[in-house]
Amino acid sequence: MPVWRTCRVIDYLASGRDLFSGRDREAEAIEKLGGADRAAHCLELYLRLKSLPSVAKRRDIAASLLGRCGAEGARPLLFALGDPDGVAREKALEALQRTGLPTSTDLSLILRMLGDGVERVRAQAAYTLGQVAATRPEIVPALTNALGDEYWDVRCGAALSLGKMGLTARAAIPQLTVRVGDRFPDVRIAAAWALGEMGPEARAAVPALTIALGDIPTELRVGAASTLGKIGPAAREAGPALARLSEDQSQKEGVRTAAAEALKKIRGEEPPK
Repeated sequence: MPVWRTCRVIDYLASGRDLFSGRDREAEAIEKLGGADRAAHCLELYLRLKSLPSVAKRRDIAASLLGRCGAEGARPLLFALGDPDGVAREKALEALQRTGLPTSTDLSLILRMLGDGVERVRAQAAYTLGQVAATRPEIVPALTNALGDEYWDVRCGAALSLGKMGLTARAAIPQLTVRVGDRFPDVRIAAAWALGEMGPEARAAVPALTIALGDIPTELRVGAASTLGKIGPAAREAGPALARLSEDQSQKEGVRTAAAEALKKIRGEEPPK
């Protein structure tokens, strides 16, 4: 397919004009480019025109479309991580979450994005690593370092990815424990959840999680209680605080229930899950 036709499809998709009739405009675009395999090839050629931005001016859309091309879209998406446009890099990372990566893929390009000058790119890289490489222990140091990023969304993405890795990321427990006290609620919630995915190994986080039981966000109080339950008997020092929380009628029912269930697991009445 000529490059000009690929440009036309992308331009129409960007403009919202009537080339597309259905709700899933991206799926229609893939069809017009000849199906997933052919579209991946066409879109890669389009991305390689980054030195001609007046021609390939919506490389972010091309990256999003590659996310609909299955495994064939992965290689050109890795190429797109070198795009000079931050939005295109961000969309390429997002699309990789849909295509996935072969287990042997060199992750250096994505890891490099954790140091990108654009905050949203760093955040997307942190989250993407957990989606495409959760079984790869070599990414733990970089994600642990990202927990100290100045941008809260990067810290949040790193915590979620480390949690997805479970015990493979046990080395990050001290830094995740620090983030239970982060000044941004979403980071605190993500860190508490991640520690829960590490079970009894996260016993050192019990004091921080006990403090979090009194935090303002309901989701954090529920998450902290759930994580203490997953830690099990090693979290017995949190028992009194959980007991008070489970009986506090001023708390939402979900908070009281989470605290009561955690108490049962800590006392050995139910196995930690």
